[in-house]
Amino acid sequence: MVPGLAFLYSGLARRKNALSLVWAVVFSNAVAIFTWYLWGYSLSFSPTATNGFIGNLDYLVLANVTGLPSPGSPLIPDLLYALFQLQFCAVTVGILMGAIAERGRVMPAMVFSFLWVTLVYSPVAYWAWGINGWAFKWGVLDYAGGGPVEIASGVGGLAYSWVLGRRRSRELVNFRPHNVTLVALGTFMLWFGWIGFNAGSAFGANMRAIYAAWNTCMAAAFSGITWCLVRFGGTSYVALGSDVLPSSISVCKGSTPPSVSVPVRSLVSSPRPLLLGISPSGRRSSSVSSLVQCATTARRSSTGYASTMRSISSPSTRLAASSVSSSMAYLAREKSSQWMV
Repeated sequence: MVPGLAFLYSGLARRKNALSLVWAVVFSNAVAIFTWYLWGYSLSFSPTATNGFIGNLDYLVLANVTGLPSPGSPLIPDLLYALFQLQFCAVTVGILMGAIAERGRVMPAMVFSFLWVTLVYSPVAYWAWGINGWAFKWGVLDYAGGGPVEIASGVGGLAYSWVLGRRRSRELVNFRPHNVTLVALGTFMLWFGWIGFNAGSAFGANMRAIYAAWNTCMAAAFSGITWCLVRFGGTSYVALGSDVLPSSISVCKGSTPPSVSVPVRSLVSSPRPLLLGISPSGRRSSSVSSLVQCATTARRSSTGYASTMRSISSPSTRLAASSVSSSMAYLAREKSSQWMV
């Protein structure tokens, strides 16, 4: 998924900024790996911490992380679980790098990434996934990272954008992706990666994994269709960009919002993801997130804070849709027990 983000951001940027975004995503991946090895996993998953907010340093540099049963599942060893969770951390930092598109410098962003993983991602991951985290004890179900990945990266990217400041008006004139092929390639690499993340978070070949994989595909497909229908539906969305009519960019933009609805991806059965994904009253926010993305894109265009690639994977979109989805996940927890085997 990290290469997918690099291709996606690179394709959406202007040609002169394409390589810098690839560098930022790849470099941030290395920083995330180092931080996770140093103390990220310990701060996120150490079972001996009891404060409910952040772990301790018992697992510093993966000390004492062996083949014992992991916090996530007794079926997989702790060391493998640490590697799996590393991928979530790395892709979250990669998402965050979209905030520096065409404005931020790479090296300060790497320092920010190190501090952000330590001070933001690790505590939030501990809340939701640590066995002594306050949210975990309250029964909050965060399946595959709706809180630590999507909400955290959304708030972090939005804050970074505010620090960088508004775009100059000349930077928004005739803004269009320089390479649609890279955008499509990155989108489908992310789609494929989310299937692995969501199904893999079930930690076994079980019904939860099957539902997660199916719902991921259906949500992405119908969200892409919804985006295209919204674009085709009228002229009121002209402010959203140059691709008012359905296009390959429209499909790619619409297919990415379902990644923010991961908390309930394995907790609903067919045909709910298809039907409720388009209904605002449903338990999912897949196609609804396309509508949210349209609104937030128009808002960013009017304020000048084009935070993450102007019109795709925006922090504000992720924050709004993930908040809805995380709330719905709590309501859906009664449905989860039958799919645990």
